[in-house]
Amino acid sequence: MVFKVKRNADGSIDHYKAQLVAKGYNQHPGFDYLQVFAPTVCLSSIRVILTLAALQDLHLHSLDVSHAYLNGEMDCEVYMAQPEGFVEGDPKAKVCLLQKAIYGSKQGGNCWNKKIIYIYFKDDLDLTVTIILPVFVDDITLASKSAPAIQSFIAQLSQHFKIHNLGPITQLLGIKIDGDHSKHSISLSQRYPQNAQEAETMHQTPYLSATGALMYLATTTHPDITYTVGVLARLNSNPGWTHWLTVKHLLRYIKGTIDYSITYSPDSAQPETFIMFSDADHGGCKDTGHSTGGDVVKMGTGVVSWSSKLQNVIALSTTEADSGTWQLSNSSKG
Repeated sequence: MVFKVKRNADGSIDHYKAQLVAKGYNQHPGFDYLQVFAPTVCLSSIRVILTLAALQDLHLHSLDVSHAYLNGEMDCEVYMAQPEGFVEGDPKAKVCLLQKAIYGSKQGGNCWNKKIIYIYFKDDLDLTVTIILPVFVDDITLASKSAPAIQSFIAQLSQHFKIHNLGPITQLLGIKIDGDHSKHSISLSQRYPQNAQEAETMHQTPYLSATGALMYLATTTHPDITYTVGVLARLNSNPGWTHWLTVKHLLRYIKGTIDYSITYSPDSAQPETFIMFSDADHGGCKDTGHSTGGDVVKMGTGVVSWSSKLQNVIALSTTEADSGTWQLSNSSKG
């Protein structure tokens, strides 16, 4: 059993969750699982959809599918020991034959992916409706120009899945979302840590856990710390005391900018839908001689995608380093 505390956008506790997770590491490929691939929406795509919602005045709604993986049918014969606390008869003689793709199973995500849809389109004589559904495991966001169409779709979806209707979107994946329809704007922010107790806990957290938490901030709503977190993450396997002091310095910076947000709204000075910036240093890493390349993609007034990473090869000039940044950015964006 895995236990988790689910929180609201302001950090308060919403509910406590207990989840049964199978020991999928005991499964064998080709015997009790076949396919494991399951796509999930990337954070850049989520930010693009939220920006489109701001620019085009779309309605945004949030859903949570209860026990999402259990909606997928198991594609192989898989047995599991009876869960603790729910044993019937002799646990050594009786085991569970899984009919649903339980969490922890190798094929769980793949089976769930076969059940869900990502774009809903309906065209009839009276109305044409498109609803975009970015899905992150069991968290679903609905974006559409028609609020009634969203409600109708939710009613249809509820006939197939157990849905937790969260209403107009206020948070997603720990990101607080504030929208202003009159200004066609949406702001994304994260308050981290949530309180003094959590801050004290973070100060006592080992280096790897701290950098992991900071990495999530850097990839969601804090492009300003991306480079620093990337450098700190390179030292995860063998950090020194100076590196830990740097982590704590970065945490103090986060506390000082806790109310900062990324705001997406129309930009009259930028007629293009997207604009991209890229740059690189030359041999910035003194240990390896590699250059660090960075890029930012801007949409409206906010940035929707960014990265900062060491280049794969050693550049012999600033021109070559900048060229490597463009090639890196071009390939990573597909």
